[in-house]
Amino acid sequence: MALSIETARTLEESGDYVGALVQYRSLYAEDSGNEDVILGIAQCALALDNPELAFEFFVKLLIQNHNNPWGYVGRANVLFRYAQTDRALSDLARAIELDNPATELRIDCAAVLNDNGFSDLAYETLQPIRKAHFEETDFQCEWIFAILVTDRRNHPDIRPILDSFAAHRDEDPFYTLCLTAWDHLVHPGEALPDISELLEEAPELVCRAQYLGLIQ
Repeated sequence: MALSIETARTLEESGDYVGALVQYRSLYAEDSGNEDVILGIAQCALALDNPELAFEFFVKLLIQNHNNPWGYVGRANVLFRYAQTDRALSDLARAIELDNPATELRIDCAAVLNDNGFSDLAYETLQPIRKAHFEETDFQCEWIFAILVTDRRNHPDIRPILDSFAAHRDEDPFYTLCLTAWDHLVHPGEALPDISELLEEAPELVCRAQYLGLIQ
């Protein structure tokens, strides 16, 4: 396989994080100052549940360029894993400050915030890009989650997003989670729905289900 950052990115985007990491490592050996390569190693390490390696390379990225917002987003993600909440929030605030004018980087910031129980901040983070990115699935997922967790039940974006999720609910268990949360939100007197089967299929959604009030 030819060595190139394009190949590494393709492997990463396809979910082959091990193959991508091999490529990025080889590229790093040739040019240790390439920010895209450093970021690639860090992101693949995080995806492979190696937070120590991820942290090392997010720090390297910030040493290389202390104004690279992706370094702060990534480091915040790792810091949350180690319960360093204040430091993580500070890194995200710095990333958002550097993201001017606002870009799709806000979606990644919001995902980290939503994953860690700060959906009020996720909502504020996404507002500046709502118009430009509303049709994007990643935006809709983080936006509707923040809306549901913060109980903005009269928000005009709820219905179009949930209608889209309902039409494609077999494609992603997250869609079903959000649809279930909405039903529970508007029928608070009813018993909690049984989502055990859903969470067995997608255990990564357990924390999100807790924030949505679907797990006691």
